[in-house]
Formats: sequence, structure tokens, C-alpha cells
Amino acid sequence: MQMAVRTLGILFICAGIIFLVRPAIIKSLISFFKVGIGPHIAASIRITIAVILFLGVQQCRIHWVIITLGIIFLLSGLVVFAIGAKKAGSLMGWFESQPVAFIRISSLIPLAFGSIIIFSA
Repeated sequence: MQMAVRTLGILFICAGIIFLVRPAIIKSLISFFKVGIGPHIAASIRITIAVILFLGVQQCRIHWVIITLGIIFLLSGLVVFAIGAKKAGSLMGWFESQPVAFIRISSLIPLAFGSIIIFSA
């Protein structure tokens, strides 16, 4: 499971780099996930990431960091289910309408999460 956790970290870093270089990609992803059951799919992905982190925590070096990130992903997924697909879609629409500079700065978040996961795994 430690390898799965590290793979998640690498995927986050790759996503952050892609979004930093090509912010149009995140906008197209958001436009896909913001309609219909898309917010629920995005929330399910977040909850799956949390489960992977929780399952791999015992084999990681810094347990509390992985647990904290798992809780963040779990809560963010549950919040989407709690507020509903319509409201979550409108929040995604707000993010999609932000300027490119904001999206590039926001792409540092998955870079940071990925780095922290790899360091802690």
C-alpha cells in the first residue's frame, strides 16, 4: 500500500505541473465535472483517495501527515454530497471563471499535496 500512496503523490505532482503549464486543461475538467452527476463523481474520487491514504498509513513514515490528508480528502468529498450536486457545480463554475493567473497559483496546491505525500510515505 505504501507504493499506492507514493503513486498518488506522483499523480498529484504530475497534475499540478500539467495545470501549471496548461491551465485550459483544468478548465475543461471542471466543465466536465460541474454538470449532472459530475460533482458526485468528483466527490467519489476524493473519497477513494482518502481510503487509499487510510489503508496505506501504517506503512508510511509520517503517519499523522497521511491521516490528516486522508481526513481532508474524506471531508471534501462528503461536503460535496452534503451540499448537493447543483451547489457544488456552481462552486466549480466559479473556479472555472477565474483568471488564468489564479488557476496557475491554485495548481501549486496539488504540487504541495503530492510532495507532502511522497515525503511522508
